[in-house]
Amino acid sequence: MTLADHKTKSALERLLPHVEVTGGSFSNDLPPLDQLSAKRARLKLRAARAEARKTALTDLTDHFDSGEQYSIKETAEGYREWPEGYTGSLTHKGPILLAAVVESRFTESLGIDLEFNSEGGKGLSHVVNEGENPDHIGSKPTALGIFSTKESIYKAYYPLMESDLGFDDVQIEWTESSAFLDRGIARCPDSTEFKIQCLYLNEWIVSAAQLEGNK
Repeated sequence: MTLADHKTKSALERLLPHVEVTGGSFSNDLPPLDQLSAKRARLKLRAARAEARKTALTDLTDHFDSGEQYSIKETAEGYREWPEGYTGSLTHKGPILLAAVVESRFTESLGIDLEFNSEGGKGLSHVVNEGENPDHIGSKPTALGIFSTKESIYKAYYPLMESDLGFDDVQIEWTESSAFLDRGIARCPDSTEFKIQCLYLNEWIVSAAQLEGNK
């Protein structure tokens, strides 16, 4: 499968310039889903996404220093076992799938998330704790942005601690805020702090959480 370039991939590369990013859109490999039954459309999307995941992960192995071909396996909890010295994350939404990898000496743990802004974050007020809305709100769907950011935090947190997080367990403090980009710190119950970023890209939201390494 060949993944077409997509603006969310370019956006993630801008957010994380030191991270290798692969993936993109696999919509060209899908039949017209609106002409299929709901069940068949879901099956077609799931099968295409699995192939896209294989492609994106295979492309990532080109960035490992040793030049060896690694098989990046999935744990029972749904997380990847990255080669020693590396960490990474995957995310998907609809026909878009993104994967990222970085040396763990720069970033000890990484989480990325992708969301599509179809309803402006309706029904997500429960994910926002008091004081978590950014200073610059404007027309941004901030509840969906905070949801996405907390999803990226969870993806970075779980492989380290092997314990779950609820939305209330994470407290976000935005230190920079603009019409399109928020940056800040997320604090977890055990005092672990992640650097966070949330980018609003028209109908898309791209977020990332990083625990810095020792360099």
